[in-house]
Amino acid sequence: MPLESNNCYYANKSLSLRQSVQLRGVFHKQSLVLANWAAYLGTGLFLFIQLSIKSLRTVVFIPVKLIKQAHEEDWLRSLAYFVRMKSLYGNNIHYGTALRGLAVKLGCSPACLSYYLKDLKYRGLITEHAGNICFKGMRKLSVLFGAKNIGVRVDHKNQYDIVRAQLIRFNLAQQEHNIKKSGVQKCPRRETPFNLSERMNSCYAGLSAAGFGKVLGLSPAHGSAIRSKLIDMGLICSHRRWSILFASGGPCGELFLRKMKRQGLVPNYAIIRDDKVMVERRMELKWGA
Repeated sequence: MPLESNNCYYANKSLSLRQSVQLRGVFHKQSLVLANWAAYLGTGLFLFIQLSIKSLRTVVFIPVKLIKQAHEEDWLRSLAYFVRMKSLYGNNIHYGTALRGLAVKLGCSPACLSYYLKDLKYRGLITEHAGNICFKGMRKLSVLFGAKNIGVRVDHKNQYDIVRAQLIRFNLAQQEHNIKKSGVQKCPRRETPFNLSERMNSCYAGLSAAGFGKVLGLSPAHGSAIRSKLIDMGLICSHRRWSILFASGGPCGELFLRKMKRQGLVPNYAIIRDDKVMVERRMELKWGA
């Protein structure tokens, strides 16, 4: 074979080998890209499924004794964060100790979240295991605080108000129990009606603004504001009750009412409606819509 033909033969062979190597490299890169995209899409789909499952957990069950103890020891706000965090995880485990991602989900700063985590760890509601944050489940909570549990609705914007609204829920349930047991609502002596019809009309569960604030440990004005907020949120149903003191006296009723208010014969919040002097009683309340 001539020398020139040999050189062309080896040149073509080396070119084919070089092209094959380049093609293999291209195919390898493409396979890596496809594998990365498949892993990304698979992880994204998995994360989407997890987020959809987390968003469906709208109720968290916690013991009744835990809520009462948190109220007595003044750490209901920490308990509200505990409810919010439990609603985000189906297995009650936050993997890793980094708090920035969890703080973003809760809409607070990492420093704020760290404060409440330390408080919850001191209360024994969370632990750290193998570098992860573990929230105690129902079985362990039932051992510590009793088996009587209650469902708390999850609302990340108003969670604190919803948690302390459970105290109102307990109070209304106790009033309904007293009504069924005795037939007459127990109320202070100065407010106890005398005739039978008034006593029968008093058989309802409810709280005034002052009573609402007393249950939550707040002022009457603050209790009234919280009561209006819970009614707007649909947690409790309300019905206003009125007591008739006496007829107003016709067209001179307003002057007559002002005179009685100055003399202290009627409360300052008394009004005239349908030619009668009326005062609002404690509001009738019922838990749930």
